[in-house]
Amino acid sequence: ERQVEAQRSLPPGVTFQPDIGENHCRHPNDATPEDFVTRLAYAKAYSEKWNELQRHEEQQENEGVQDELRFQPRVGRGPLVERNSGRLPIGEV
Repeated sequence: ERQVEAQRSLPPGVTFQPDIGENHCRHPNDATPEDFVTRLAYAKAYSEKWNELQRHEEQQENEGVQDELRFQPRVGRGPLVERNSGRLPIGEV
């Protein structure tokens, strides 16, 4: 009965018909709507903690990379003679 109502509620010309598998008519896992909301809130809080942990780890990794990028070696002088003054390709010098 619900499936018939759902088919009638679609506007004419709808082409999208997702196939969500055999379990599309199964009953929800939660006993009450409150259980459903609690489960979603817990999942969101867990997900936010996980995302924060990932961001923290990325920041620590990026700090090391930025330190490497900022590294400027100290050099006293350039070469005494110009190397490859004829601008020859590598191997012909």
